[in-house]
Amino acid sequence: MQIPGGRKASVMEQQSHALPHYGCFSCCKEHANEDVERMLLGNKCDMEDKRVVPKAKGEQIAREHNIRFFETSAKANINIEKAFLTLAEDILRKTPVKEPNSENVDISSGGGVTGWKSKCCS
Repeated sequence: MQIPGGRKASVMEQQSHALPHYGCFSCCKEHANEDVERMLLGNKCDMEDKRVVPKAKGEQIAREHNIRFFETSAKANINIEKAFLTLAEDILRKTPVKEPNSENVDISSGGGVTGWKSKCCS
């Protein structure tokens, strides 16, 4: 997430406490689709000795905005994959599944895949 001036927020910045007041959440609500998936990430959680923003504050902000919260560290690879997969699963859960039917699947030509040949139906 970015704050004014293009800087990224982390658990090491006191200014991160004010993220909702900078308009990050309201901007998303105003300009994104109503059902857009949002997630709050507290980055650099591996730098506990320099922490300024308590984990409880991130959890509180996430609860107030009804979104998920993860503390992450790209450097130490903490919760990066979990956050990504959780977000992807949440998006997929909202995405309607289209069932194949005879009008949109052509099994005689490899289902539309170029260069594909069936081993059983050649």
